[in-house]
Order: sequence, then structure tokens, then C-alpha cells
Amino acid sequence: MLFCLAFAAISSQATIHDWNDDGNVNWSAEGNSIGDNWTGNTAFNRSTTNLVLAIHGSALSGLGSPTSIILGGTQNVSIPGAPGQTVTLNLRNFVLTDQSTFTLQGTATTSFIINVTKRFSLSGNSQIILSGGVRWDHVFFNVLGRGSVVSLDDRAQLYGTLTARQRKVKLDEYSVVYGAVTARKIRLTDAARIIPLPIVSP
Repeated sequence: MLFCLAFAAISSQATIHDWNDDGNVNWSAEGNSIGDNWTGNTAFNRSTTNLVLAIHGSALSGLGSPTSIILGGTQNVSIPGAPGQTVTLNLRNFVLTDQSTFTLQGTATTSFIINVTKRFSLSGNSQIILSGGVRWDHVFFNVLGRGSVVSLDDRAQLYGTLTARQRKVKLDEYSVVYGAVTARKIRLTDAARIIPLPIVSP
């Protein structure tokens, strides 16, 4: 059975491919950073609109070249997932600043895995939002390998599980993680917090 994933939240110019209902979706993009050359919510027009959707069972190997999500101002990216699906994003950098938002849309049975190999940073009033009933314990941000400090600053908010086993995670000012954090070292300053949330049985 085939489904077509609508991705109007990013660009009506995007090339979308059908994918089979095998329970896993691996999403990667070829080209430049998502968010490059955006003004507000105006869609970018580079090769980043050539999105590739494909079945893949591994969270660590994607199709094409990993890309970056870099958002600022009031930019917003929404990633949809179907009931029962696992959506995997393989990225180089994940950076949110200002009032930008990154929304994961799905249901209580949708899972999201976001793998980042280089920079992971949230600042300003940026937010990671779960929509449509997505559960925080079905959302995994994996910062892979050694590298720069994983940082949340200002009033940034993240819902989900943040894992950076070979890195330091630093939360400053009023930043909040709603869920769980695992890292080589965790540092909280000022009023920053990690707030565990209950796991609700379906």
C-alpha cells in the first residue's frame, strides 16, 4: 500500500516520493541547509527542496547527503509522521534561534529519531513542539560522536529525549528540557531545568 506524504509546511516546490507502509521512514535531504535563504516562512528555493523519502531500517545510515536544519527569526519547519510510523532524520547540524520552531506532527503511535553529527544548539525563544498527540518518549534527539557542546540557551524549550553520550550538554538561563537528557556531562546554570515527564501507557 502506498502513501504520499504532503510536505506543504516546508515548500510547495518540494519533490515528494511515495513510500511504503513498512513502519519506518528515513528522511534526508540533498543540498544546502534547510532554512537557508528563508525570510519568515517564505519557502527556500534551493536544492534543499529536493527531498528524498525512502524506507530504511537503520537510524545511522540515510540516503543521499545529510543536511542541516538552521532556523532563525520566526521560521518554522513541520515534520509529519503517520500513525505507527518511525520517521528518521539524519542531519549534520540542528540549530534554532530567535522565535523559530521545529514541530513534529503525528499521533501517539508516531516516533521520531533525529540524528545530528555536528552542532546541536537552541537559543532565544526557539521551541521544539510536539503536535497531534506525539509522545515525548517517542521523540529521540541523538547527538552522535565527539564534538562541540550541545547547548540550550535563553528560553529555548525541547520536548523529548536528548542523548549525547560523548559530549557535554549545557543548559543556560531559562532553557528547559521536558523529558530526559543523557550525556557524558550535564551542566545546568541559572534557572535552566530538566523536567521529567510521566510516560503514559497507550
